[in-house]
Formats: sequence, C-alpha cells, structure tokens
Amino acid sequence: MRLWLAVLSLEMRKLMSYRVDFWMRFAGSVLANVLVAYYLWSAVFAHTGREVIGGFTFPALILYYLLVPLVENVARSGDWGSIAEEIYSGGLTKFIVYPTSFFPFKYMGVLAGSLLAVVQLAAVLGAYLAAKGVPVGIDLSAATVAGGVGLAVVAGLLSFLMTAVFEQVAFWADRVWSLNVMLNFVTRLLGGAMLPLSLFPGWCQRAVLLTPFPYLVSLPAQAMMGRVDAWQAGRALAVMTLWCLIFAGVNRWLWGRGALRYTGVGI
Repeated sequence: MRLWLAVLSLEMRKLMSYRVDFWMRFAGSVLANVLVAYYLWSAVFAHTGREVIGGFTFPALILYYLLVPLVENVARSGDWGSIAEEIYSGGLTKFIVYPTSFFPFKYMGVLAGSLLAVVQLAAVLGAYLAAKGVPVGIDLSAATVAGGVGLAVVAGLLSFLMTAVFEQVAFWADRVWSLNVMLNFVTRLLGGAMLPLSLFPGWCQRAVLLTPFPYLVSLPAQAMMGRVDAWQAGRALAVMTLWCLIFAGVNRWLWGRGALRYTGVGI
C-alpha cells in the first residue's frame, strides 16, 4: 500500500507541474462544451416550442452538458496512448525491474488524474450552483453528487482497462492511434456526451445499456442530477464490474502473448 500511495503522489505532482496549462485546458474544454450546447439547444427549444425534450428542460440540459466534460475528466483522465508508446519506444523494459506489475503502476496515473478532476468538478459545479441555483425538477444534492463521483471513479478503472485492450494491439501493429480515435468517438456517442441517451430510440437505449459506454459518461452525470435511484446505481455497478472483469481477462491474455513478441529495442 505504501508503494501505491507513493506512486499516486508522484503522478499527482507530475500532473500539477504546469498548473496554468492544467487549468487553462480544463476551462477551455468545459466552456466550449457549454457554449455550443447553449446556442444549439436554445435554437432547438425555440424552434419546436417545447418546454421538455428527452426528459430535460432547457436549464436541466445545460446543467447536463456542464457535467459531461467534468465527468469525462474524472472517468477518462488517463494519458491515453502511453501504453502503446511504451511498447513502440522500448520504454516497457524499465517496468521489468520495477517492484510492481505494469498495469497497476499505469492505473495509478489514471487514478491521480481522476482525483484531481474531482477537485475541478467540485469547484466548477459549486460556482455554477452559486450563480444559477439548481434547475427546477432536478434533485441535485451533496449525496447525489458524491454518488455520481463514485460512479465516475469506478468508470475510470473501466475506461483504463478497455483502452489498454486497444493499446496492446501495438505488440502486433505499427500504430494504434486510429483505434484510440475510434474508441473515443464511439464512447462519446454511445456514452451520452454528444446527445443525452434519452433522445435515442427505445430499442437503442436498451441495447446501449448492455455495453460499457453509458457508464463512462451519461450515468455518472445523471446520478449527480438525482435522476438515478439506488436500484439503478446498483445495477450499473454490477454491469461495470462485469465489464472490468472481462477487459481484465482480455488484457491478461493479450499481455501474455504480446510479451513474447516484445524485443525492448523500440521502433
């Protein structure tokens, strides 16, 4: 445990080395997401004349789009591409002499990013609620936010294991960048980052819930808004745990075979 805490502390300090850049990139992504959503959905609501779309009022929808990048920072905070880069460059060799296994060490970097992203989430959400208050019909409270954050942290582990599967293709392929781009697009689309899943057809919503994607973005965000009850949260944790076990098994299988091809000289 002392080793993991030391690695976690080191990774957090690395992430905070350039504090201005750290906060500027975060503020830019959140502001861009909210502004695009505001102007797009204000036009949609005005054109349709409806007060509720997909179960969201306009203020609730803007809150959702504010939470989306905050949740993504918690659930998908890793340095994606780093595993593949270690394989390409030969940097994987140094982990052979480390007093720990490769994947737990890499996950500490993901967890460090998630914990820092929780601080960002609390700061932005607190400022928004102080300025705008809680939208009508939204049961947002300290308990719901804590529950949503917990789901997002678990989603960070799921996202790490899922991404590691794609990146280990680097043992056999020259580049896996396109696979990461594809995974990011599918995650944002089926995860509810581009559109709330309630706007999808009913059959599509039921199908998507069997995949890991909605648990990476949509579910934690909606849990913070008080739109997920205890039974739904428990079912989500069960599904996320199942997917974590599946991806952990696939990663172990790929690692066992990919390590036989690894030469340590880089590309």
